[in-house]
Amino acid sequence: MGFVTWSFTILLFLILAVNGRPNKARIDPWTLFWKPHTCESAWTHSFDGMDCGISSPATVEHYKAAMLLSGVGDALGYKAGSWEFNFSGPEILKELKQLGGLKKIKANLPNWPLSDDTILHLATAEGLATGKEGEALLHEVAALYKKGMCDMSGRAPGGTTVNSVSHLKPGQEGGYRVPYSSRSGGCGAAMRAMCIGLRYPKPNSWKLWWQLPWRRAG
Repeated sequence: MGFVTWSFTILLFLILAVNGRPNKARIDPWTLFWKPHTCESAWTHSFDGMDCGISSPATVEHYKAAMLLSGVGDALGYKAGSWEFNFSGPEILKELKQLGGLKKIKANLPNWPLSDDTILHLATAEGLATGKEGEALLHEVAALYKKGMCDMSGRAPGGTTVNSVSHLKPGQEGGYRVPYSSRSGGCGAAMRAMCIGLRYPKPNSWKLWWQLPWRRAG
């Protein structure tokens, strides 16, 4: 999933923001996918003293929208591979206009499948949803990535992804680690990590997940 796919995803999030957010009661955002934790009903995020200007309640609808819209944006930008690998912005916009614009598109199968990135993003989310922590969580995610690679028919995972997942050995000591390559490029790890922010939403959460070795497995 490349620049075009992320452009569509960002566009969908902007549309949601313009149309307004769900007016629901405040809830603990950790309860959507994972075991309950105590969390502030409203967040005012500040990292190292820097006010990020985020002060709003998180609802189940926000969590669902984040996962859903990331997948929809992926399907739109991917367009079964034809837009992901089309490097001409004007040509893509021309095709989009011929389709009647974004609002006329119904992202249904078989014309709008998810790319490899959403398949593996869901694998990340499934692992987090188990409530496991530490190395147990890393082995779980590794196993789900191996399983996810069995659902790549018609998709185009990059060479780094294919090679990295092939090195995963869930259940074995250190089996969630993969060799680091200074020659690899791409942004696949980032595109499959959004749900980590949903699982660890607090300002100090980075201290928890930054210690985990999965950040080296991109």
